Amino acid sequence: MLLASIICMAALFLRKRLLAWTGFVLTASAFMSDNGARSASSQSPLSMLFMSVAALLSSYLPLLMNPPDKR
Repeated sequence: MLLASIICMAALFLRKRLLAWTGFVLTASAFMSDNGARSASSQSPLSMLFMSVAALLSSYLPLLMNPPDKR
């Protein structure tokens, strides 16, 4: 879970799509395999899933905001 958190944060700052998809897959896997018992220091899998979706959106945002010029 810690690795997924680090990868998602790196994808948010670096805007690398491969990191964003890797973080999303890792957090989706952790979300699906969550058994409800977690330590006090770990984040909830749902918040990690939201962070991985935010990493995906931030990596694809330049494609959505700057459409190619049609000349």
